[in-house]
This record gives sequence, structure tokens and C-alpha cells, in this order.
Amino acid sequence: MRRCGIIISLPILLVFMMTSCQEANNAMSETPSNIETDLHKLSQFINLPYPPQSALWQVIQKGDDTKGLGPNDWALVAVLHYDENAIQKLRLEMANLQPLEKLVVQSNFIQDWLSQAIQNSFIKDEGTDYLTLSVPRYSASLFAKPPLLNGYFFLTENGEIFLYLFTT
Repeated sequence: MRRCGIIISLPILLVFMMTSCQEANNAMSETPSNIETDLHKLSQFINLPYPPQSALWQVIQKGDDTKGLGPNDWALVAVLHYDENAIQKLRLEMANLQPLEKLVVQSNFIQDWLSQAIQNSFIKDEGTDYLTLSVPRYSASLFAKPPLLNGYFFLTENGEIFLYLFTT
């Protein structure tokens, strides 16, 4: 009799475990699987003039024969979170930089994993599929490391750094 109870309980336990795993997978899928958080790995791609507390970042393949880009061109998009001391140092460095010209991007440039503060930094152009950056942006030379030598960064209202670097 006791053996029968164990056999009946085992399928119930398996169903419970599978349900728990599914819930965990659903929670993890809110952040796309191609978004990285490893700061050490990020530092192999870019310079980090001040060590961030955390980062979310993604490498995007840009090369495409139909767009005139080389097959090996790629970009790195990162959101860097710094403590207040590092933000103040970055603000001092930004004061010595000239802002770059206006930036207009297609609306699909803004991805779901980007924070609301970053998304709010772009304003929809009426009647178009374009967004305009509403805050100053600066050359990403502070963060550049070969082959990622081109790009820009900006500081959001809540102190996040949005960084976009690309190869040519």
C-alpha cells in the first residue's frame, strides 16, 4: 500500500515541478536572452572610464549585403548604471565635450529591454515612424575601444548612461 502512495505522488510532484519551472522561465523571458550583464565581458569590448555598478548590453550584427554595410559590421548597445560619484565625474567630462548634432532614429531602434528613462529620451515625430533624441548626446570616445570606435552616449534624467558604439 505504501509503495502505491509513492508512485501516485511522484506524478503529482513532477507536475508541480514542471509548473514551477515554467513560471521561472516566464519570469526570465521578460529580459531577452541576448542581453548581457557581465561587466568583465563588457570591458573586453569597450573602455569603462569608471567602473559601473551594473550594465545591460547587447551586440547587434549590422552587416547586410542589402544595406551597403560590410558583412562583419556590428554595434554594441549598453545601459550603464553608475553610483552618484561616477555620474558627477562623467558630468564634468561631458562639460568639456561638444554635443553632437540632432539624432533621428526609426522607432524600432528602441527595444523593450531599454529602461523607461531611455525610451522617454526619444520623442515621436508626428506622422512618421521616426523618433528624435531630446537630450544632448556626445561622442563615445570615452568608451571607444577598437574596433568599436564610432558612436555616442547620453545621460538620462535618472542618471543612466545609454551607449551606442559601432564598427565601420
